[in-house]
Amino acid sequence: MGVNYCHGVHYEYPNRSDLDLRIEGEYCDVLSSNCYGSAPPKTLIEQMHRISKRPIMLTEFTFSAKDAGFPNGRSWGSMLLETQANRALAYEIYTSHAAEIPFVIGTHYFLVKDRKEITQNNWGLCDFDGKIYYDFVKNMDTMNGRLPLIHKGQAKPKRYPQDYPTLEYANNDFPKTKDIDNKHSPII
Repeated sequence: MGVNYCHGVHYEYPNRSDLDLRIEGEYCDVLSSNCYGSAPPKTLIEQMHRISKRPIMLTEFTFSAKDAGFPNGRSWGSMLLETQANRALAYEIYTSHAAEIPFVIGTHYFLVKDRKEITQNNWGLCDFDGKIYYDFVKNMDTMNGRLPLIHKGQAKPKRYPQDYPTLEYANNDFPKTKDIDNKHSPII
């Protein structure tokens, strides 16, 4: 696997170039990218694939919820939602949009267990003590089971409903919005 590109961090820096991607395409089987936000950045992923001629794996993405009771500080632009059920919907939408991109070969959720660190974010599938966020994870197997159908074009990816709850970004550099209206991702 090649260098892990972080959307908005590595590849977009001026010192990253198309040459990096061409070289990695020559010597690596797969490129990986950490892509935080409401959905995968399709334009950036397409560019990485076009230049490298390699499949892409989305190796980090996450969502936090206020109902976990953490401060949810600075966190690379991951979405801060109201509830664990909202996290489940965001997960389903993100992964289904990734599956829609033909050369994306998989996704990897960021963290199994919340971390005790200075930012204390609700990133995990379970809390510090191992208690599972049931409303978040209860349908992951069903959601993940649909992904091959979406990848083959036999099912449509899930979309954010017009009345989706207020979204914020845990990273202060990202916008706050009252709804998702296709501005936050090139593919939704």
